[in-house]
Amino acid sequence: MSMPFNALASTLDALEPVTGRTLMIGMLADMLRQADDIEVGELVYLSQGRLLPDFIQKEFGMSEMLIFRAVAQAFSAPNNEVIARFKALGDAGLVAQEFAEKSGNERLPGLDDSLPLKTVYDHLMKITQAVGSGSQEAKVTLLASLLSKLSPLEVKHVARIVVGRLRVGIGDPTLMDALSFARTGDKSLRAPIERAYNLTTDLGLVARTLYASGAEGLEAINVKVGNPVRMALAERANNADDIVARLGRCAIEPKFDGFRMQIHKDGDDVSIFSRGLEDLSGMFPDVVKSVHDQIAARQAIIEGEALAYDPQTGVYYPFQVTSQRRRVHDIEAMSATLPLRLMAFDVLLLDGNDLTRAPYTERRAVLESAIKPQVGLGGIQPSTVIYTEDPDEIVTFYEDSLLEGLEGIVAKRLDGTYDAGKRGFNWIKLKRSYNTELRDTVDCVIVGYYYGKGRRAAWGIGSLLVSAYDKATDTFPTVTRVASGLSDEGWRDLCSRLEPDRIAHPDPRVVTIISPDLWVVPRVVVELQADEVTRSQMHPAGRSDGGHGYALRFPRIVKERPDRSPEDATSTLEVIELYNMQGKGDTRGKKKRDEEMSPTV
Repeated sequence: MSMPFNALASTLDALEPVTGRTLMIGMLADMLRQADDIEVGELVYLSQGRLLPDFIQKEFGMSEMLIFRAVAQAFSAPNNEVIARFKALGDAGLVAQEFAEKSGNERLPGLDDSLPLKTVYDHLMKITQAVGSGSQEAKVTLLASLLSKLSPLEVKHVARIVVGRLRVGIGDPTLMDALSFARTGDKSLRAPIERAYNLTTDLGLVARTLYASGAEGLEAINVKVGNPVRMALAERANNADDIVARLGRCAIEPKFDGFRMQIHKDGDDVSIFSRGLEDLSGMFPDVVKSVHDQIAARQAIIEGEALAYDPQTGVYYPFQVTSQRRRVHDIEAMSATLPLRLMAFDVLLLDGNDLTRAPYTERRAVLESAIKPQVGLGGIQPSTVIYTEDPDEIVTFYEDSLLEGLEGIVAKRLDGTYDAGKRGFNWIKLKRSYNTELRDTVDCVIVGYYYGKGRRAAWGIGSLLVSAYDKATDTFPTVTRVASGLSDEGWRDLCSRLEPDRIAHPDPRVVTIISPDLWVVPRVVVELQADEVTRSQMHPAGRSDGGHGYALRFPRIVKERPDRSPEDATSTLEVIELYNMQGKGDTRGKKKRDEEMSPTV
């Protein structure tokens, strides 16, 4: 028997007030048990308010005004009344539910009369496929037709899915735990589920494979051209001695400050994915051309960093200049003005051979042989590398990298594998030292903001409330407020872009002690520099046993990170480690990270 859509709608409704992750996992597991191996993929996508994995950009293409028209059409209501109720309620789902109830469509959302989940999913997909002349009217008609067949509760959640505001914080880690509980009653399958997800970035595919073939099927999953691999991340070091003590003889490469790119080549098709899994292929035609010219393999997945450079001197520009290349207009003209050089530093697949489990030395040799030399300054070049266990050599290489305008260096374990989606000690970074106690920047996700006073009131934002990411609980505990680093125009622009994300209450995944004037959905990531990490009664990041948390002191915005997803924000364990690196004496973060991240050699 097909799973009814009401099973999802009822679960989403029950989850709205839930903040405890254990309870959330149990409720999701109960729902997932009702699905079979064919529909579980669609169930996973819909439970996060999408139709496909994140890296496939499939949009409904419906503004709120079009959705209001569909609600009015479905329930024979005046359009202006629908708009008025939205102004009062601020939630398209509640508005749609209210008009469904008023229309007399008050059937109970029971399992017997609910549409199959697959039917609702397919209908929603038809809305995304309506394009060209007359597509707006077609979308309105399609959505109205679907809404008229649903109970008020189901209408509420379909409207939220289409508008992109599900209002239930179901993160990937929570769903991975729920999938394991659904199949085994415990977390025993979490590790293989996560491995498969990190290699494919498609939790629906992982769920279908798990249900059809079990743990053995998950183990058989490898990287695939077209599915971005969640990128490996580096640990931190205080100095060259720290690097040698942990890695011994190792590879040392420059740490670049540009666009991290994962290049997927499949014959004539080339895709470029950002660290945040966004497909940027259309923005960088010069990089696509270089792939065609220099990568002979039919299939390849290569990773690197793209930097803008002065075509006269070959000198790298700072990130603020490189970031101008991320645009949707005047792309060809900007490509000529600001050409990019892709510094390739890893290869994950070549002609069907999955290399993620191969040691660094093997991957590096394959990388160098896969790239045809380029005449001139641009194109694709393997990153510079030295092999050493001498701290003095590492320091010299580090200083030379800084003189070239780079961020620092990355040390890599010679027998280390590519740890997709993980921050581990196979890679260790040493970045530029600032005139502060804090030796690195911190990526934080915006969860709310304050209006501000004086001239800040004109900006719309006085300060931001931002969070780190707690991977263990899949939550965003706050870590600081930040009120500097942007120009007046920058603050106004940020305010306008945050407005669609405003919600009436903290997102279910946000953990906070204080409340801003406005809450927003955790989506925008900013890179911060601060003077130091301190213990805090006001911020719960890293807090345990009801004690003090950790906070950033005197933070300022360095730049926005559109290439980061909220889950890419600096983890609470990293915040604790940064505190320890200041010599503050709390070692629990470092010990826990060593236990979790140290590879088995």
